[in-house]
Amino acid sequence: MQPADRPRGMVETIGTSYTRLIDMLERLLKAVVVMILAVLGAILFSQVFTRYVLSFSVSWSEELSRYLLVWLSLLGASMAFRKREHIAVQLANYYLGARANHVINLFVDLMIMTFAWTLIKYGRMLVEQNMAQYSWAVPWLPIGMIYSALPVSGWLTLLIVLERLFADLQLFVRGE
Repeated sequence: MQPADRPRGMVETIGTSYTRLIDMLERLLKAVVVMILAVLGAILFSQVFTRYVLSFSVSWSEELSRYLLVWLSLLGASMAFRKREHIAVQLANYYLGARANHVINLFVDLMIMTFAWTLIKYGRMLVEQNMAQYSWAVPWLPIGMIYSALPVSGWLTLLIVLERLFADLQLFVRGE
């Protein structure tokens, strides 16, 4: 029986459904990242325009652009993680066989799950501790909202690593 002809098991069906869910989440995440990038570009352009053409500066633009850059970086890191576009040491992949590479990938996925859980746990604590504190330059924005990028990014990374862990585990079991 060809792989396409064989009946799909429950595990493969759940994996395919979860992958579709993560695909939808990735499309939403891309839209949010593009929106943040557009707002960031508009803020920086207006800052340069007001400073050098109109000879005055908007007080909140630098700090808000810094906060948006933090969000952009953390959300972008979650997106890059799904495609395995992060910096990695690939030396072992060239010298070890496919099975050993799957074991390494499983180990890396488990380590990243631990890191994502740490982001969620301690990021949540930072959000709760700083929700009543406000920035001087952006008085309508609680500092806790800036710190909320940590648990949000942690949850996104955790959801994505579960998809990768599931796929890596399937490849390991099949011996591919």
